[in-house]
Amino acid sequence: MKIIFVVLILCTLSVLIMIITVEPAWLSDTNAFLKDFISHEILSVYGIFVGITLGSVSHIHLTLNRMEEARGKIFFDSTRREIQNSCFCLVVLFCTAVISLVIKSHVLDEERIVASINAFNLIVLLLNALVLWDVTRTTFMIRADIRPQRQAGAVPEKVAYNDDAT
Repeated sequence: MKIIFVVLILCTLSVLIMIITVEPAWLSDTNAFLKDFISHEILSVYGIFVGITLGSVSHIHLTLNRMEEARGKIFFDSTRREIQNSCFCLVVLFCTAVISLVIKSHVLDEERIVASINAFNLIVLLLNALVLWDVTRTTFMIRADIRPQRQAGAVPEKVAYNDDAT
């Protein structure tokens, strides 16, 4: 799944770079939607992504703890590392988005720079969505650990299946 994410990001980045090179007005503030959206408004969207994702990650973390405690050993190290990297990534993305919006407010005269900042924020938005997708996928991959309970000295029952029974 990670390779699909990388390919999607690279393709999106390539298209945005071509647009900035050929027709920067499409991504600059002459585009009314981008002018209104990639402002303080997009920080609200990022905040929703961060809130939902961090809430999901904390639930995943607690669930993994319970599963490891039930087995008596730690076996989700790589999953925890990926989740931790996702959370760190979200915080870094949020901070860089804030910095880019501050820079954007000072360079409103430069169309290509504004288009580049808008493109950057669109990439950040895509990355936020991909992290949320990855965390959601991880949540649904957690399966119940159901093992038959055996009593000391008990012989497992053999279950007969009779398909003639009505």
